[in-house]
Amino acid sequence: MEPELQDSDYGALGYIVGAMIGDKVRFLSLIPPTKDELKSLGAAMAASGAVALYHVRGITSEADKYEMPPEKITIEEKQIQEIYKTPPAGYVEPDLIAFGCPHSSVPELEQLARLLDGKKVKKETWICTSRTIKNRHLALIKRIEKSGAKVFCDTCMVVSPASEKFKCMMVNSGKALKYAPNLCG
Repeated sequence: MEPELQDSDYGALGYIVGAMIGDKVRFLSLIPPTKDELKSLGAAMAASGAVALYHVRGITSEADKYEMPPEKITIEEKQIQEIYKTPPAGYVEPDLIAFGCPHSSVPELEQLARLLDGKKVKKETWICTSRTIKNRHLALIKRIEKSGAKVFCDTCMVVSPASEKFKCMMVNSGKALKYAPNLCG
């Protein structure tokens, strides 16, 4: 039985695949991912490569119209795990933990709220989402902020000049993993 991908694994997979395929359109065979997992996968492929379009068999209607290309790429679980094990050059303990690159959706915010309920964050924690989501889900945002985490709207940790004051950022995003070292120092 093949292991299922979990949460940030789709960002890690996208980081690997994007770097491998550059700007090619790809047809992927995956255990059906959620919308948020597809979002993470696509954002990471675009950041580490230049993937603007991809198809997932059984998800995107175009994928079922075409034969799978003859060349195949197989990504092993150990390759995904290596993304988590490889610290950046000059690694130090993270002093910023950041979520929401791309912006956190309502289900992602609900998951973070469940994880933070009754707890206080020990490190600076940022969660990025859209203003529309924040305004429509104020009770959810307040649950998160009660932990000491900060919710920011319509920006991202990789473009915020405030992130430059931190030495090491921990992220759950393949997109942020690619951009943060270059844009945030």
